[in-house]
Amino acid sequence: MQYLSMIASPHTLRIDLYPGLKRPLHLSGLGQMLLTLKTDAEIGRVVRRYNAEHSGEAAVRLSEREVLQMAETARAQGLCQAGNLITESAGTIATLLPLPLGQRPLAVGIDAPVARLQARNDLLRSALMEAVQEFAAATLNGR
Repeated sequence: MQYLSMIASPHTLRIDLYPGLKRPLHLSGLGQMLLTLKTDAEIGRVVRRYNAEHSGEAAVRLSEREVLQMAETARAQGLCQAGNLITESAGTIATLLPLPLGQRPLAVGIDAPVARLQARNDLLRSALMEAVQEFAAATLNGR
């Protein structure tokens, strides 16, 4: 999974991300949303390969079962909430952008310290979903 664009937070305590940064699909909220578009078998292959290639390192590893449970929850809710995966105390609320058929899938989200995400969960979830609805409306209208 690769980050394409960011809007920096005005908060002093923020998550440092930058365009071009790559993360394993299953270890980021945005990547987990993209995985919801895959079958469970495909997700399992991604996790098994990552875990096999990073078996001797101190890298974060999740079991296939854990990732499948996260994908199932994200599919059901239409969004993913993840925290403390790659960066301790950092988290994401993410969802997919509705795009026309044939375009590469994109996810959008809010990254912040887990404590901030928890304290403002309803507000941030609503803001994210509202932004996605506005994007969808603008896309349909050709803007």
